[in-house]
Amino acid sequence: MKHSQPPIPASAHATLQRLNSLTKKASTSQNLVSDEDLPQLFTRHIQDSLAPLLLPNELNLETPGQWLDFGSGAGFPLLPLAITLPHWKFVGVEPRNLRARHLQNICQELGLANVRILCAKAEAVQTFPDIKGKCEVVSCRAVGSLLEDARRALPFLAKGGHFVTFKHQERVEAIDGYHPLSYVPYCLPGEEDLRNLVIAKSQTIQVD
Repeated sequence: MKHSQPPIPASAHATLQRLNSLTKKASTSQNLVSDEDLPQLFTRHIQDSLAPLLLPNELNLETPGQWLDFGSGAGFPLLPLAITLPHWKFVGVEPRNLRARHLQNICQELGLANVRILCAKAEAVQTFPDIKGKCEVVSCRAVGSLLEDARRALPFLAKGGHFVTFKHQERVEAIDGYHPLSYVPYCLPGEEDLRNLVIAKSQTIQVD
């Protein structure tokens, strides 16, 4: 069975290539991605980050909304998604000062006016009135276990909003506060192993 690859919109290709170059340059002074992944940075991190574009209808990507990404680290999936979805507002949450400054610098270099960076732990920003319970999508990539990340995301989601994460093999069928989870397999160019985009739709509005 042939599986889909995350699409790369032609309109965003040049900016994504600039992101690739800037990330490689920044990696000479801080450990943003592994040495093994660095030569395949565009495929393994930038294109991989675009897996949510495989589900434009389910995530209602044509309609502007607010997207929160926690544990943003080197900027994946936050920055590729912000580049390809300029009509969305993005919030990146990263607790490490050096990484948060890196994200701010990249946003400035690329002119990404639709991204705001918060240097904080995800748990610390739940009281922000413009974020808590008001995000259509919350994402993370390579942060914690599926269960932990879904629970961490839930307070930020609006009713009917979606938690999105990227997993290879980990699988959970049900998590309190969500409808049953969906697993969407996809592949990357030159890679044999399938990956899964995990989607979970929230059931209720979160309250204190």
